[in-house]
Amino acid sequence: LYRDVAQRAGTNALAGDALVQAALARGALRQVAEAWQDWDALIRRFPAHAQLDRALYEKAQAEIGLGRDADAQVTAERLVKEFPDRPTSGPGHYLLGILLERANKADAAEYHYQVAQKKEGKTALADQIQFRRAAVLQRQGRNDEAAALLHGLLGTAALTNMQPQLLEWLARFNLQGGKFKEAEVAGLALAVAAQDASWKQMAWYMVGRGRQGQGQPDAAREAYQEALNAALAALVTGWAEDVIAVSQTLGADFLGVGQALAIGCGRRWAAIRDDWPAVWQAVPVRVTVSADVGRTFD
Repeated sequence: LYRDVAQRAGTNALAGDALVQAALARGALRQVAEAWQDWDALIRRFPAHAQLDRALYEKAQAEIGLGRDADAQVTAERLVKEFPDRPTSGPGHYLLGILLERANKADAAEYHYQVAQKKEGKTALADQIQFRRAAVLQRQGRNDEAAALLHGLLGTAALTNMQPQLLEWLARFNLQGGKFKEAEVAGLALAVAAQDASWKQMAWYMVGRGRQGQGQPDAAREAYQEALNAALAALVTGWAEDVIAVSQTLGADFLGVGQALAIGCGRRWAAIRDDWPAVWQAVPVRVTVSADVGRTFD
């Protein structure tokens, strides 16, 4: 509908507004190529439109979604050059940082991340930018700067997006520098963020090292106990996943999953019982193990 209005209105201002609505609607429907066409048409036909900066930003995002990074870079560069004071400028610099990082231009990427971070101030996007900037700095060997930025994110929502490898690096870097309290904090952050038992094992080991370095033997012992528990959980998880994989590959339910289903959900079982071997092979299984090493010896 909006597209039809835009075509009928010609160069009337109403056509520009209709193109904005059409592009937004197509974007909401994940019709990226069609949305790009509408944003591109708005930019070409209405160069003085009030939302031209937004159109440039959305167009650059669409080009990234279409795998056209070179075009996206050109569009984002135009955005930050022509509209340095608009709210889209910070996100525009962020897009440039991502694109330049992909192109292995770390110095230029870090510059745009830094500019974007300053423009965004204290927002959720600023935290994401800070995280990406820290990752670039770490890869450049600018470890002190990277560590400072990462520590600033440990109490924010950005923690959920951090790669466990980066948190492990942060803990190790602090241990090597004798910053034991910082190492403990980074290890605890990894323990919270990690989904995998092997990462939790590493996290609690780092916490133990940090506490030990601070002269807290009892607290360190508790952390090492958690590391042992996580190690056992990781081991048992691997065993369970291997057994389940064999059972599903063979289509042989020697674990009795179907029997448990028949007892707990009789009607569902009746509907799939005859096809159970094939159904079982396609069932996604997630293994969660909790372990507690009850007895240890010094």
